[in-house]
Amino acid sequence: MVIPAAIVLGVTILTAEEAVIPPSNYNVGVRFLISPPLPTDNATAEEEERYYQWLTSEYLTNGMADWANGIGFAEKVSAKTAERGFEVDPLAIFNGTSADAIRSRLTIIMNYGDRDALQAMIEAAIEVLEEENGAGIPHLGLESPAEIVLLDRPVVNEVPASIGNQLDLPVRIVLAVITGLLIGFLVEYFDPYVRDAEDVRHKGLQVLAQGEPKTIGRDLRAALLLQNPVPSSVVIGGTAGTTFDESSLYVAYELAAAMANSGRKTILVDGVLSNPLMHTVAKVDNQSGFADSLVNNAPLRLQETSVKNLSVLAGGSGAVDGRDTDGRDLAASPNLPGVMARLKQECDMLIVVAPPPKAGFDAALLGAHTDGVVMHVERGLTWFSAIEHGQELLDLGQANLLGTAVT
Repeated sequence: MVIPAAIVLGVTILTAEEAVIPPSNYNVGVRFLISPPLPTDNATAEEEERYYQWLTSEYLTNGMADWANGIGFAEKVSAKTAERGFEVDPLAIFNGTSADAIRSRLTIIMNYGDRDALQAMIEAAIEVLEEENGAGIPHLGLESPAEIVLLDRPVVNEVPASIGNQLDLPVRIVLAVITGLLIGFLVEYFDPYVRDAEDVRHKGLQVLAQGEPKTIGRDLRAALLLQNPVPSSVVIGGTAGTTFDESSLYVAYELAAAMANSGRKTILVDGVLSNPLMHTVAKVDNQSGFADSLVNNAPLRLQETSVKNLSVLAGGSGAVDGRDTDGRDLAASPNLPGVMARLKQECDMLIVVAPPPKAGFDAALLGAHTDGVVMHVERGLTWFSAIEHGQELLDLGQANLLGTAVT
């Protein structure tokens, strides 16, 4: 579960540039007092009437605020900003401008990501308000129907990162760790494969030995010799799938060699008759062997090996008297009990390597003629369902399951 969490965390950090270094942002705000033009000494009666009509400048201020919040104002500010050397999209000005009216006071706040450009934008906005405010009250028909009094000097300020931006990266990290752990948990929970010996123990099976196929022999021998009673005939059966995996050959051979090295006369039998390969591991020939004895009740053709006290009965030729030796015929061979009995009489320890339990000539069938079966479990290859199915078939075949060898 640690690896998925680390992967998700790494991806999160690599893609969180904006969270680590949030983009700079600046704002500036100014206030204005707005009133209709003051009448002059020479004002006409019509002008004085207009003055008194607009004495309450609140209406005028509200009109200016509505105008300043619109795209038309933004376009005029964009044009003035361009005259100052900064090209700013009117939509950017429109989205970054906020105007509010309180009685006769107008407040404009602008936001942008470039300090100098924002300074030019607020200066342009002031100029537009002072010189072209007639666009805000177009029905009066005047170019500048309002007197604009600037109350503040515009000062551009950098906006500090918000609490949300400051917490963004820590929150992403926490969520990444939780997500990674959750992914790891789900992968492990739904993983159909056996990953280690502990997985086998969780299935209620005894782990006799664990290690590499070519080095597990001595540990497996020690575990079998601690059994009570000590078995004198054992089947090594695979579980990696419906087909035989060659690593079981090495487990069986290493166990046989370890037994032989301890002074026991040992016979190793290749029971994988659909594809016999033990002769390649033990370096003997495959001209005849187990299949021949089962079909014709032929004498046992035991071949000596380079290991003292170890003999091998190879699988035999691919076909004997026209029979299919993949197990369908040999499973019902009447010679099987007698052949197995003769093999036991010839040695102190009989070891038979067999295919995974299934219908036919397999570990379940051969296990019924021995003291027990050692189930070979391969990490990353053996399915949990294969173990469960193998146990069921061994029970049906009345074979004794001694335990497992995990490689």
